Amino acid sequence: MAGGGAPGAVTLSWTVGGGGPYAIYRSGSGPPERSEQDLVGTTSALSWNDTPPAGSVFYYRVLPGPFWKREISTAAVDPASSTIIAGLAAGGGFGNGRLQIDFSINVLAADASVPFQSFTPTGDFYSPDCDLSPVPVPPGGALEGETGYHCAGDGDCHLLVLHQPTQKLYEMWRADISGGEFKGGCAAVWDLTKPVGPSGRIEVVQTSRTGHPTTAIEYPTWGEVDRLGGPEAGRAAGRDGEEEDDAEGDEGSCGHALVFGIERAAAS
Repeated sequence: MAGGGAPGAVTLSWTVGGGGPYAIYRSGSGPPERSEQDLVGTTSALSWNDTPPAGSVFYYRVLPGPFWKREISTAAVDPASSTIIAGLAAGGGFGNGRLQIDFSINVLAADASVPFQSFTPTGDFYSPDCDLSPVPVPPGGALEGETGYHCAGDGDCHLLVLHQPTQKLYEMWRADISGGEFKGGCAAVWDLTKPVGPSGRIEVVQTSRTGHPTTAIEYPTWGEVDRLGGPEAGRAAGRDGEEEDDAEGDEGSCGHALVFGIERAAAS
């Protein structure tokens, strides 16, 4: 830390970290918390100029911002990448004996001109854990595995839309828009501006049926789920008490079932 170019200004600089963007926190009552209240801004640089209010002593904290905003197009391959892929292949691959990448999921972008649409919940919507919020639906988009918004194949039909003005990600399972009617299963709205918790896990707030926050919880890490017994433990802890359909198991979707097992257990 050094004095800035103007009276009362300060310049922060750092040389190490988990990669930008970085979040800068400031507090006048001791070391700042990793909270929205203490957040003063974010930057992809390795320095930050600030002019705090006069008449007090301030403390600063710099931490890597949300990892999903990190630029990775030129990032180096992880040193353990080849070892991990070889280990997965030796263990049977992803169900079909090969490395599989699913390109059927579409991530859509919506600007301020895209209207929000309300939807009718189906039997795949679980109250109060799912979000009954209008969803931005960009023209010309498509659901997972479909060419449009009609869930013609009766699959998972995920709808994923990033609303750019608010930096919120709208995620819906089993969406279907046909015949002028928008129906949807469980939906979740993610605020991408929220700082990641100290453990590096995504923090969520569990709400009561009246919509009031009751407690803050965090998604378990993959290692924790594995120690609990892997995907089966995740499914056993699901919200509705039912296991995921194992019919997809032969196609190597164990990881897919694990993701949903975690999501549903965390929201319980």
